[in-house]
Amino acid sequence: MKHYQVLILGAGVNGAGIARDLAMRGLSCALVDKADLCNGTSAWSTRLIHGGLRYLEYYEVDLVRESLREREILLRNAPHLVRPCPLMIPIYKGARRGPLMIWAGMLAYDILSFDKSLPTHRMMFPGAVKKSTPGLKKEGLRGAAVYYDCQVEYAERLVVENALDARRYGCDLYLYREVVELGPQGVRVKSEDGQVELLTADLVINVTGPWVDQLLGRTGGNFPRQMGGTKGSHIIVDVFPGLPPEALYVEASADGRPYFIVPWNDQLLIGTTDLRSDEDLDSVRASRDECQYLIDETNKLYPQANLTLDKIHFTYSGIRPLPHTPAGKTAAITRRHQVVDHPEAGFPLLSVVGGKLTTYRSLAEEAVDKIYKKLRLPKKKCRTGQRPLPGFSLLHEPNFTQRFAERHGLSVPCARHLARTYGAWAEDIAELANQQPELKETVCARTEALAAEVVWSCRREEITHLEDFMLRRSLIAWQEGQGREAVDAVLRFMAPLKGWDEARAAQEKERFLSRLERFRVPD
Repeated sequence: MKHYQVLILGAGVNGAGIARDLAMRGLSCALVDKADLCNGTSAWSTRLIHGGLRYLEYYEVDLVRESLREREILLRNAPHLVRPCPLMIPIYKGARRGPLMIWAGMLAYDILSFDKSLPTHRMMFPGAVKKSTPGLKKEGLRGAAVYYDCQVEYAERLVVENALDARRYGCDLYLYREVVELGPQGVRVKSEDGQVELLTADLVINVTGPWVDQLLGRTGGNFPRQMGGTKGSHIIVDVFPGLPPEALYVEASADGRPYFIVPWNDQLLIGTTDLRSDEDLDSVRASRDECQYLIDETNKLYPQANLTLDKIHFTYSGIRPLPHTPAGKTAAITRRHQVVDHPEAGFPLLSVVGGKLTTYRSLAEEAVDKIYKKLRLPKKKCRTGQRPLPGFSLLHEPNFTQRFAERHGLSVPCARHLARTYGAWAEDIAELANQQPELKETVCARTEALAAEVVWSCRREEITHLEDFMLRRSLIAWQEGQGREAVDAVLRFMAPLKGWDEARAAQEKERFLSRLERFRVPD
């Protein structure tokens, strides 16, 4: 039995952010999850770090301001993961949001981001829009607005770096440990091989996102329902001709809901939907109807795209961790977060309800401040706003990538993959490959990922299963084919490091391939 001041349950972006803040302030803590880091909602967003232009329609001005401030902090502290992303909003006759509303929103967005380093918005006349994006539907086009937000291409790495930095400051990580019971006596967790361990703490914080109510049920108590999230699905397709240099933020003709068409990972990410759902939280999938909806809307906007269901590389879907709101429009459900106290639990227990990827750091700061107050500890200052994430670097900038490639004898595509994925740690991986030439072998032809990544990541990044490396460390599964062709090469280097025999390696391969079924377009 091990005792901590705080146990954090849930290793998504909010849980990892809270763990990092707690550890940096010097509290003993542990981060617990029934699966891997970033195995849930944090990986299923549109991967934008944004102020939430749409939230202005619902007068959530404070949330927009907080998000824009956090966007700037992330841009400064994690430039290797969070990068500027220009977006174009085409404006059409008959749309719910006309030129005046769009212009007013742009103006408010610029005012609320007064401390930004990104450019301000600009309005475009129809002729300029047609020249910029020749494939765009021209009928009824009244112009466009262009503004800036940011993109976190690999949200998984954002979570991984927060968790690994928390570990560096003393936080213990308990991954693939399912909570089977929690109460005044502590938290019982069960490993995949069935072993049960008791962890005790002065306070437990439930940061399991859509699973918050399920976890509260493990106390045996009767808690009011907290969560009522909505389902958001995305499709990933090849880039098609006629697109602008910017991402697109467009209004769906069928229902007026805004959705995005975003360049991502050398592909296009299109989404999202916003539907009430009662699906099993552990196996949420994009439905065929959702995929068709996104295809139809994109084809209306870009008639020459000619997208069809069989052109989708893969999909992903998740449940937003929103507060329970039984009626009304799903778009109107607040994205604000709350840190809820549960005095009825009989032991110090908090839950995080709501939140969004962009504001994870400020949510963590608020939660840790509340933990200090609840434990009656002398407050310590939060440092996460000033302290860069551990992979901080500018290697992803084209000039630096070229020099990085030349310095280590790498191809430019390989250097680009390493820099975009690992930031400053790309140097460590390249050095390892130079020290052991056999580790310069390419294990994935699409990304030119190296065997050195497998070795380095297994040693440093809390890998339990093959899927952890493929989906959440190297990200090589987020390409057309989803890394199937790389599995055998990766296992050849991973199996000896993990002590897997031939049978176990085969099990890991089957587990990963089965996992990919979730991302397939349903029949």
